[in-house]
Amino acid sequence: MENLKKLNRTQDGTSVIHSSHPRGKTTEKGQAILIIALSIIVLMGFAALAIDGARLYSERRAAQNAADAAVLSAALTKCTNGNIVSAAQQIAASNGYNNDGVKNIVVVNNPPLSGTYSGNTKYIEVIITTKVDPGFAVFFHPDPFELVGRAVSHCNINTSGGTTAGTPYGNAIVTTSPHECSAMLLGGNGDITVTNGGVFVNSDCTGGNPAVKLGGNGDLIANPINVVGGVKTGGNGTLSQAPTKVSPITTYWDVPVPDKPSGTCTSFKAGKSAVTINPGLYCGIDLSSDGDVTLNPGIYYIQSGGFKMSGNGSLTAHNVLIYIAPGGGDFSITANGSMDITAPTSGPYKGLAIYANDGKKNLVDMSGNGNMLATGTIYAPNSRVKITGNGSNTTLTAQIVSDTIEVGGNGNITINYDGSQFYVPPSAIGQISLDE
Repeated sequence: MENLKKLNRTQDGTSVIHSSHPRGKTTEKGQAILIIALSIIVLMGFAALAIDGARLYSERRAAQNAADAAVLSAALTKCTNGNIVSAAQQIAASNGYNNDGVKNIVVVNNPPLSGTYSGNTKYIEVIITTKVDPGFAVFFHPDPFELVGRAVSHCNINTSGGTTAGTPYGNAIVTTSPHECSAMLLGGNGDITVTNGGVFVNSDCTGGNPAVKLGGNGDLIANPINVVGGVKTGGNGTLSQAPTKVSPITTYWDVPVPDKPSGTCTSFKAGKSAVTINPGLYCGIDLSSDGDVTLNPGIYYIQSGGFKMSGNGSLTAHNVLIYIAPGGGDFSITANGSMDITAPTSGPYKGLAIYANDGKKNLVDMSGNGNMLATGTIYAPNSRVKITGNGSNTTLTAQIVSDTIEVGGNGNITINYDGSQFYVPPSAIGQISLDE
């Protein structure tokens, strides 16, 4: 029984009753158990804070380091007109953040959406968000912790490489001659459309024979149209917008010359049958026949004799650089067959499809009547480029840098500016910096 008593007597016979349950000890024991339990919970909380806190700090640092590396890679890629999103995500993935949308998300913003450089297209922002499952802290925070690493960078492009406003960057057509009149001569009945870029004419000619002369019925559609000198329109052709008056440029790219292949040069002349040839040293390539010709990937070093194509055969040259050495002659495509040339996609000449290095103002002529496709930079700073075909589909994802240029014919010509497909010389690549 709860109140069980015990009767005792003293020496004088007096009866004394003692309780069999010591007073207060049950209450004290219960309080001690409660205190111990609470202490264990507090200690577990401190342990969770210490262990999970350290782990979360480490994970947060890892995400930040990955964001830093990814944004620097993106900035360097932007210098070379590459795919900044792909570059950033590749580096992030190599650091354990594969953008799976569950455990982590990698976002690339150009321009940044927040911070000091928000809205500035020169800068790139990379944000890595990662989810980390709790450890001991699961009792207090059952949901995953969300950690964020953010970084901002940009590329300082060397102005000596020809990268200031009005130079090759952002322009699909650039003429380099400072004093040649009619440096850009437009005729024919077809329209010349430049998408995603403009034109830059460096000539200072004005008056009746200015820097840009537009004749025929075709229109010039480009944004912007930068001209140092004057413009004269004739016929029914028009400009899509008023020309922008700009200052001349005097510094151009310093493009390294490819190594000359060893051995003696080979002369090649196509026949009526389809044939595939390999890169190397040539004393002329003549495709004046009806046979289709394929060029294997590599550099075709033309020492003399030029590169000529006529007749009805087609030309396919993917991942190829055609280099015309000093004294190497003209580059001429006047065939009725189709032409499809793409520049190398990697290596030191990535994005450079045709390099005419002859200082004698030789001709780069793409005036065939067949369909013409070309992707990459056509660099001929001392040559006249002529694009006057009558084919129904002349589409160039190209950047043309030449002494002067003549564009015409009866077919429409589209030149698309896509910086990721074009050549960037080493001299134009500057320093990258981590800004946030």
